[in-house]
Amino acid sequence: MAQAVGLASMLPVDEDMEMTESGTENAAEVLHRSVFFNVSIDDVTKLLSGAFRDTGSGEVANFTSAQLREFSLDFKDRIGPFHFGAVYRGNINGKTPGSVLLKIWDDYYAIYLETRENPNIFIDEEAMFLKDKAIASHPSFPKVIGKCCSENLRGVVYDLDPLDSLQNMMPKNSFGWAQRIRVAVKLAQLLEFLHCQENPYVVLNLSAQHIMLDHMLNPVLIDFGLLSGGVIGELSFIKKRVALPQGYGDPDYVMGAPLHPCCDVYVYGMILVGIIAKRIVKEEDLDRYAPALDFWAEKEYKSGVPLVHKSLESEWGFHATDASSLTELAMWSMRAYGADRPTMTQVVDHLKKLQIVKDLVIV
Repeated sequence: MAQAVGLASMLPVDEDMEMTESGTENAAEVLHRSVFFNVSIDDVTKLLSGAFRDTGSGEVANFTSAQLREFSLDFKDRIGPFHFGAVYRGNINGKTPGSVLLKIWDDYYAIYLETRENPNIFIDEEAMFLKDKAIASHPSFPKVIGKCCSENLRGVVYDLDPLDSLQNMMPKNSFGWAQRIRVAVKLAQLLEFLHCQENPYVVLNLSAQHIMLDHMLNPVLIDFGLLSGGVIGELSFIKKRVALPQGYGDPDYVMGAPLHPCCDVYVYGMILVGIIAKRIVKEEDLDRYAPALDFWAEKEYKSGVPLVHKSLESEWGFHATDASSLTELAMWSMRAYGADRPTMTQVVDHLKKLQIVKDLVIV
């Protein structure tokens, strides 16, 4: 019975996202004001109540830099870096109604990425993407509360209470085998969803730093700086100039291969190695030329010998056959040429055959 309770705690919880008529009216009223004015703490409380999420207007609240500093307690609770800056925990008014995630652009990138036509195009594109109907209803994308585009600070605020980033969780002993596999499956399903749209999305700057885990260990993708496809369209000239995240990226694309969903597949393979081997890419490692996850895996890989960290082999739900299968999947995903890699649909199908996935009924 103890095991049954443990399994139940691993399953996702569906939330009732329906709104009342009065909730819709309140949201519209708040959004009407937010187009022209900065919003108050009371308005933010209404936004977090859920009414804001489903208005479909595509607008988000406009915050001041002072409000973002207040929400984050002057940016004291830093989770870690992302491609263009850093992410922080925060909350509204220092208490309930709930916690939020703040993503702040570094000054360097804020200036580097701006254009004359729209100096906030990256923030605006992100808001447009996340308010798209198909995306907004997906549990692995954050809900945008508001943005700040002042001269001295640029950032967005998400309605997300993060446990931690996947980057920070991967080396921890508290992140168990069953939890790791659940995250690997959910992340694969997220990428499959993006790649299977009518006009496929490609994330391109995928990394473990850009994946937040909520308190149910659901992965949530929180950066879309180099996203293309769908409502965003082709990768712009400005985005093509941006280097990929340190330690992550498809070398075939870097060497001139065309942009394709297989770029994300390669990085998924890198992240999968990190998940099962408890390895992460740290900036100090790159500074001293330590091998990235793909090069480390290539060096350590021997056919039939899993790359799984020894400490995970004694955990509940571990099967040696799963360990070998995951290792082979990671190496397949990281093949040198994109045409030789699996699609994310093939990756998901591969994961469904794992014994632990069948035991936990993850998919």
